[in-house]
Amino acid sequence: MAATDATDSTKDIATLVAQIRSKRNLTQEGLAHELGVSYSTVNAWEQGRSEPQLRHRQRIFDLHRQLHEVSAESGFIKVLCVEDSALDLKHISALVEDAAAMLGLDLNVICEQDAIGALLTLGQAQPAVAFIDVGMPGLDGLSLAERIGSMELPVGRLVFVTARRDDEIEMRAQDMGLLLLDKPITLSAMGAVLRSVVQTEGAAASTQPEPTG
Repeated sequence: MAATDATDSTKDIATLVAQIRSKRNLTQEGLAHELGVSYSTVNAWEQGRSEPQLRHRQRIFDLHRQLHEVSAESGFIKVLCVEDSALDLKHISALVEDAAAMLGLDLNVICEQDAIGALLTLGQAQPAVAFIDVGMPGLDGLSLAERIGSMELPVGRLVFVTARRDDEIEMRAQDMGLLLLDKPITLSAMGAVLRSVVQTEGAAASTQPEPTG
């Protein structure tokens, strides 16, 4: 009986490791780096040839649980990226998709290159989060955020993006209570924003009253 239990446990770990890597788009080397072990160790776990030590086992269980928590909270979310530079727009949208893949999120990225396009999109798409470049020509990002507020357009969260942080920009962002990210945005910073958004969405959904028959 003990031998059967050990075999089943090894198979469970192999399945969890494979699911974590698939959901987060990680190589075995990438997961090994995160867990502080060698590539050959992760390979052996996933092939069912060995079992992790207790602390690594617990870490694997934690990572797998986090994937399910995020998945349950998130569903399908929409993300709006507003950036006048085509190159920067391509970069930030790709970064959003990479962070979503890392977290196991299902999302749709919508891109606009000016404030007018963003206003039109916001009225229709109702994104969970919008990343807005501060330094756009014409109606800049800060003014766009004020316009969004005055028009009461539906958006879950606004995040400013800037390549030039100064006192005025920081003060206006702080007055509006909005996050300000510096270019180039890191993958970890983008992941933190998306995780916060889906957790907020999940909390809001859980407080909605149940429909009565």
